[in-house]
Amino acid sequence: MKIIAYKLVKFQIAKELEDTVNVLIKEGWQPLGGVSIANEIMDHCQAMVKYEKA
Repeated sequence: MKIIAYKLVKFQIAKELEDTVNVLIKEGWQPLGGVSIANEIMDHCQAMVKYEKA
């Protein structure tokens, strides 16, 4: 499968990240890897990808 789009979703509040990721999944995006925490301000991050449809 070929990746056609990539985005990094980032929020300080984990619930906002969860809600956004769930919406993106419904739009055809898939999580890439797991949630990570970045910076001193505790940003919760999730990489999302969209694959080319076969």
